[in-house]
Amino acid sequence: MRDHIAVMALSFAAGVADVLGLLVLHVFAGAVTGNMAQLAIAIGSGHVLAASRSLCAILAFALGALIGKAVGNNLRRLLLLELVCLVAAAVLYSAASPSPQGGLLYAIVTLLALAMGIRARVAYGGGYSGTTTSVFTMTFVKVLSAPADNPTALRALVAFAAGGLLAATLAPHSLAAVVWLPAVAVMVAIACEERDANSNASRA
Repeated sequence: MRDHIAVMALSFAAGVADVLGLLVLHVFAGAVTGNMAQLAIAIGSGHVLAASRSLCAILAFALGALIGKAVGNNLRRLLLLELVCLVAAAVLYSAASPSPQGGLLYAIVTLLALAMGIRARVAYGGGYSGTTTSVFTMTFVKVLSAPADNPTALRALVAFAAGGLLAATLAPHSLAAVVWLPAVAVMVAIACEERDANSNASRA
């Protein structure tokens, strides 16, 4: 049960982060293919600023994935690193609220994409039965192919959509509050991991 809660919390965080990326700098925090498509369009149409935004998110995600690789399959450390990035993004936005500008916006999106890149390592390393909680194309295919056989994937997809919808609904009223939602969700996942670890230790 706690494993399911962690998957849903992390997926929820990813949904919020992607919407935040789109609202703040018009890029995705975790969808690299979407950013690559936007980069191609921007280059093709000669929009240098738009191209720099997409490239920033892509490079930050790649750096996050490399950091995650260096950390290895230690789920707790990966989630803590992600949490640091998400809290830093929230602090930066809150400090410059209501309208951060220029390089600060790039810093915020960089931190969000960095967090999602670190998260990608969680699924790659086999965390949560291989269910990704950062990129959801294959999760969507799993659910369409056999929803009854992939309950974890279905929960992740629903939580991702819920996170995005909540962020989009609340953002016009209080974007400064929305930026904290991914960090809170990751804290929930970390708490679940800690309880699992303590439970396993007590049994041993």
